[in-house]
Amino acid sequence: MDRMREGRATSLLDAGILRSTLKLNSIIAIPSSYAIQVRAAAKEPAESHDFVQIGAGFQGAISEQLGNPLAFKKEHPGNSQLRTSLENESALHTAVREAFDLYDSSINSQVQVPRLHGLIRSDKTENEAFWSNSLCKSPPEYQNRDLILKMDRILPLPKITRRALVNYFHPTADCQTAYNNPENKHCLVRTYLGTSKPCSAHFKPNNFSLRNFPLTLPHMSKDNLNLNTHLLAEKMG
Repeated sequence: MDRMREGRATSLLDAGILRSTLKLNSIIAIPSSYAIQVRAAAKEPAESHDFVQIGAGFQGAISEQLGNPLAFKKEHPGNSQLRTSLENESALHTAVREAFDLYDSSINSQVQVPRLHGLIRSDKTENEAFWSNSLCKSPPEYQNRDLILKMDRILPLPKITRRALVNYFHPTADCQTAYNNPENKHCLVRTYLGTSKPCSAHFKPNNFSLRNFPLTLPHMSKDNLNLNTHLLAEKMG
């Protein structure tokens, strides 16, 4: 009985943390190990640091370079011939960004669409210095000249939120494994207001992933979490 009460109290605490840190316009004033690393990296040119993979999808892999405010999305081989190519994504993303810029004030939206900062192509002579410097600093599997899309870097959620996500959605004996997984430091949350189907790929017992963590309607409405989905939808316009 005591363990049940303890588990219930922990769940309530984690739900409270998630409600506070995932709500609109929340400000989390805590020490940041990422900020410390960035400040240390700023003492040297950004180009001197290695590229570190912080995410991957069916289009390509996303990397960061400490000291550089941008993220770099590198296209997977063969994707350039598909409808999901980075060329097409760039055009679509730009159209979305321009639409929000145009209508943002009239719909009272609080959506912040990351800006794109251009494509790095292999056939442009002005990019030769980038390729010469970056290839040796990339992971071995990405030491090629496939297309790269530069974009605003979206900062990961802080440790207090990451731990609460693990505790709340993965309350098992191996929570420590999820805490210690270095990939889970690159934690972004995706809110899916239009679907009630959970994404099982992120909830594997032996590999609980916080990368692009999916929050669907059932998750956001779960028990004592109860995020304000109506407000989220309203502020999206």
